[in-house]
Amino acid sequence: MAFIKTAKKDFTYNEYITTINKIVSKEGITLVKIRKSDRYPGRHEGTTIISDPREPDHKLVYDYIKKKQQLISNIDKKVLMPTPRNSFHLTLLGITYEALHEKLLSEGRIDDAVKCVKSIIKTFKPIGFAPKMRIAGFTPFKDAIVAIMKPVDERSYQALIDARKTIVDNKCISLFEMGLKSKAPAVFHITTHYFVHDMDEVVRESLNAKLADMNSQLDLDSPTMNLSYFIYTEFHSLKRFKRMEGSSVLRFESEIL
Repeated sequence: MAFIKTAKKDFTYNEYITTINKIVSKEGITLVKIRKSDRYPGRHEGTTIISDPREPDHKLVYDYIKKKQQLISNIDKKVLMPTPRNSFHLTLLGITYEALHEKLLSEGRIDDAVKCVKSIIKTFKPIGFAPKMRIAGFTPFKDAIVAIMKPVDERSYQALIDARKTIVDNKCISLFEMGLKSKAPAVFHITTHYFVHDMDEVVRESLNAKLADMNSQLDLDSPTMNLSYFIYTEFHSLKRFKRMEGSSVLRFESEIL
C-alpha cells in the first residue's frame, strides 16, 4: 500500500493516525492496487494471535461491520466474497504463515515453534487496562476489503505495539524466523471481504464510490472494541480460527478466562 510500503517498523501513534486517515480517504481508496486472493476461500494454513471472534464484548462492533459488509457485497457478489461473521477478528501479530508455515511443517519444527510462542504468552504480564479501538473507515487492502481500526487514545495504541514487540524481540522467535511480518508496520484491521475474481473498471469505480461514501458518513460515535485479551490460534482456512490448547491467552487485564 502506497502509504506504508516504505516504513520499516511500527508507527508512532501520531504517524499511525495520519497514515490510516490517508488510507480511508477518497484518494487512498483509489490508489490501492487490488489483486485476486489466492488465500480465500480455499485451504490456507498458519498460526496467528488475534482478538477472540467469539468475545461477547465485541458484538456491537461486529454487528456494525456486518451491516456495512452487506452494503459492500451488493456491488458485485461474484467478485466480493464476505468473510463469515463468526470469523471477524483483529490481528495482533501473524506468527507462521504461507511459505514459512509450510517450511516448519516439512522440517517437523512446527510443534517447537508453537511451544516457543506459548512460552512467551505464559510470561506476559497484564497491564491493567484493555486497549480500545473503533472503526476509522473501510478500504481495499491488497486482496481484501477491511475495516481499518483506530485506537481511541495513544495509551491504547502503545499497549498493542508494546505487546507485539515483546513477542517479536524474544530470542526463540528468531530461531524459527517467525514474526517477520512485524518488519512491516501494524495497520490494525478487520477483514470483511476477499476478492475472489478479477475486478473490471466499472466494478472498481462502483466500489471506490461506495467505500468513500460510507467513510464520509461513518458514525463518529461508532462502537468501541475493548481488547482485553488476544488468543493464539491455528487455522486451516481463513474462515475458522481455533484457539490453541494450553498457554494461549495474552491478557491485558488480569481477569482469568
